[in-house]
Amino acid sequence: MKISYVLAVLMACITLVVHLTRHEVPSYLQETILSVPIKASSLEKKLYYDWPSLYQKIDALTDRYGANIWEHPDDISPAYWNEITKTPIWLGFFPQWLGANLPPAPWFEKISQGEVWRTFTPALLHVDLFHLVFNLFWLIALGRIVEERVGIFKYLLLSLVIGIVSNTAQYLMTGLHFYGYSGVISGLFGYTYVDKKKGTPYPFPDSLFPLTFVFIFGMAAIDTLLALSPVKTSFGIANTAHITGLLTGIVLGYLQPKK
Repeated sequence: MKISYVLAVLMACITLVVHLTRHEVPSYLQETILSVPIKASSLEKKLYYDWPSLYQKIDALTDRYGANIWEHPDDISPAYWNEITKTPIWLGFFPQWLGANLPPAPWFEKISQGEVWRTFTPALLHVDLFHLVFNLFWLIALGRIVEERVGIFKYLLLSLVIGIVSNTAQYLMTGLHFYGYSGVISGLFGYTYVDKKKGTPYPFPDSLFPLTFVFIFGMAAIDTLLALSPVKTSFGIANTAHITGLLTGIVLGYLQPKK
């Protein structure tokens, strides 16, 4: 069995478990950063790129008093609530470049404690069914072909390197709140583009690659313009992961000896 199919099943199972085991978030917290640790399932907490001190304090409070504590926030002591609200969290360079006045916050908290799997595992998380199906389509349509051309070991190594680089870049840019395998997919597009130019046959038209590149950079440009505009909104797309994944795939493609 091809490893692409195994990855597809794994991502589908993770998405199903995560969404079935998430928790309800009180309405007054739904649009705040505190909604993430309250809602997240146990599995999800282990797969995020990081799980910072702020979220660990939220977890400790929930474990001590039960999930219902968030329905009655007045029961939380003012001192502890003040400690929570003043705990900094890394939200990336991008908000700072947009002018946000964020306090200094630690980076890579869990990774520095040895949880190095987190550098890749955000790729296995997905926001919803559409997000999952979209990435599964390209994993099978593109990843399977790359796997056939380069072999299982090299395919896994390619995916791992692209995933780690793209996830880390996204974390540095916007913090830990991102999901999805599309950074790896973008990198596989970049690798395939170069490998095809070197003469390896792929069943994709040459026009697919410039269209993909235009889409990736175009979405990033539109998202940035929206963030800079008076509405200050965003599509919530991991543009940094897409771009760095694509560029990493291209570099790896050129590092591959010509056959």
